[in-house]
Amino acid sequence: MSLSSSLFSGISGLSTLGNAMQIIGDNIANVNTVGFKGSSFTFQDLLSQSVATLSGTSQVGRGTALGDITSTFQQGSFESTGNTTDLAIGGAGFFVLKEAGTLNNFYSRTGLGTGCQRQ
Repeated sequence: MSLSSSLFSGISGLSTLGNAMQIIGDNIANVNTVGFKGSSFTFQDLLSQSVATLSGTSQVGRGTALGDITSTFQQGSFESTGNTTDLAIGGAGFFVLKEAGTLNNFYSRTGLGTGCQRQ
């Protein structure tokens, strides 16, 4: 493996870790945001190289990337507001909102939408 390959592996790892830290930071920053669903991620190899030595062959990774970024739809906690018209979603559902004066539908976890009414 050449020096430039080694540098590329390190740079891609640092870049990917930086992107992963952005996802973690977004999750932390929105921990108290109503209806926010956090994200999780996985790492993957960009490509690998087989290396043969006297002790056998092995694969060496030559870079990383974020493999998959998914929203987590885990059930949050319910809060009592004392208002009998407040609603909560149990499970992975959404509120269906309709834009006033149109046939456009929107989906929300909070049930709030500017210029929208609940259907």
